[in-house]
Amino acid sequence: QKEMVDKTVEFFTDLGSINREDADNLRDITNKGLEIAQDVVTGSYSPAYDMEDGESEIEISMDLPGVAREDIDITFDDDILTVSGSRKFTKKDEIKSVPFKRAFTLDATTVDVDKISANLDSGVLQISIPKKPVEKPPIKRIDIQ
Repeated sequence: QKEMVDKTVEFFTDLGSINREDADNLRDITNKGLEIAQDVVTGSYSPAYDMEDGESEIEISMDLPGVAREDIDITFDDDILTVSGSRKFTKKDEIKSVPFKRAFTLDATTVDVDKISANLDSGVLQISIPKKPVEKPPIKRIDIQ
């Protein structure tokens, strides 16, 4: 479904009937709608998040109010960082659990997987993903013939 959204947005962008910023906004809104629909169908939920791609690291902040540290699992496998777990709540004297999962594709050649860290504070999960230093090739002088 998301591929179809991307192709449709790109089609309208290529026609010139929508600018790049509006296309990105349309894609985000449509994908969020698809996530909500999927959550309703599957009985799970997709936590809101914000991702900042800085020069030296990638920061992910995820809203997980009411989720305990021990109910969160973070893994990195095949270039995919996955945050999953469950949010427990009491309803009519019964403890219920609602699963969640978010996956982020990262290039393992550009991030330092061994130094990824996470912190949960006041219902916000902060994940810091340091980038590997980029080796700048030396400047080569070209002789003019």
